Amino acid sequence: MIAHMRSLARFEADPADYPEPSDVSFPERLHAAFAVCHPECGAREFVVDGSTQECQRCGGRMFRTDVAEYRLVRAA
Repeated sequence: MIAHMRSLARFEADPADYPEPSDVSFPERLHAAFAVCHPECGAREFVVDGSTQECQRCGGRMFRTDVAEYRLVRAA
């Protein structure tokens, strides 16, 4: 939670050094995990494998139940 607060506090001061959207390639395939939080929270989410395991509802750690590879298709 403290890291989130720090990030919010420096939002306006962050340099605009992120890459241009046109310079970033969107992946054709990715591994996604179905993750669940503690039963007291009950949150369930799909998370990209390798990304944060923090529950967006309670801040607890998510448990990954299964991971699968997905192929992404652009909408027409």
